[in-house]
Amino acid sequence: MKPVIIKNTVIGAGMPKICVPVIEPQAADIVRTVSEIAASSADMIEWRADHFTGHADEAELLKMLKEVHQACGKKPLLFTLRSEEEGGYSNLGNDAYLSLLQAVIRSGDTDLIDVEMSKGEEICRQLLKNAHVHSMPVLMSKHHFKETPLDDLLVAEIRTMKELGADICKLAVMPTDREDVVRLLLVTEQLSRDFSDVPIVTVSMSGMGMISRISGEISGSAITFAAGPKASAPGQIGLDEMRDLLGKVHAGMTEFDI
Repeated sequence: MKPVIIKNTVIGAGMPKICVPVIEPQAADIVRTVSEIAASSADMIEWRADHFTGHADEAELLKMLKEVHQACGKKPLLFTLRSEEEGGYSNLGNDAYLSLLQAVIRSGDTDLIDVEMSKGEEICRQLLKNAHVHSMPVLMSKHHFKETPLDDLLVAEIRTMKELGADICKLAVMPTDREDVVRLLLVTEQLSRDFSDVPIVTVSMSGMGMISRISGEISGSAITFAAGPKASAPGQIGLDEMRDLLGKVHAGMTEFDI
C-alpha cells in the first residue's frame, strides 16, 4: 500500500492510525477537546464540523477552523462536514457544500479533507482538483447505514473514488449479520491488494462490526476511528482501549512475522 504522509504521520503502513473525532457543538468545548486529544496518544484528529452550531456560516466556520488547526499542534487534522444523508448533521445543499469546502481548502487550515462520494462526480472532481492545487490530500468517503452492500458494489465504489483521484478511500457499512462483518474484512484485504497505490479505510459499524476497528493491520484498513469524550458513530472503542488492542494485534503479527 502506498502511504500518505501528513505531519510525519504515515497513513497506509504499519499499525492503523487512530483518528479521534471531535463532535462538540460549541466553540469553547471544541478547542478544549481538540487540545486534550492533541496531548493524547491519538495519531490524528477529525473535526466533525457538521456538529458545530455555526457550520453554515462560512466566516464563522473558517474562524473556528483556524483555532482547531492551531490546537492540533503536530497531529494531522481531518476536516469533515458530514451531510444528513451520510449520517451527519449538515443539511446544506450541494452548491453550499461545494462553496464551503472550497473555502476550507483555500484557507489551508486543515491537513486532510473529507469529500463525500454521494455528492456526485462533478462536485467531487472540482473539490479534488482544488485540493490538489493546494497540495491538500483528500479522503473520499461513502456510508451505508442500512446494510453491507454486495462485494462487487463495494469494490466498484473504491474504484470510482480512486479514478476520481482520491488520496485515501473510505467505506463505512452497517452489518445485518456476522457474515456481513466477515465479508467486509475479506473485501478490504482484496481492496488493499488490488488498489495498493492508495490507502483503504473500511468500517463495519455497530457493536457487531467492532472487530473491523481493531483488525486493520490484518485486513488492510489504514485508519481506525476511536471515541474521544463522545463517540461519533456506533461501535466506536475508546482511545486508550483502542491503542492497547491495536498493540496486541501488532505484537501477534510481529511474533509470527505476518
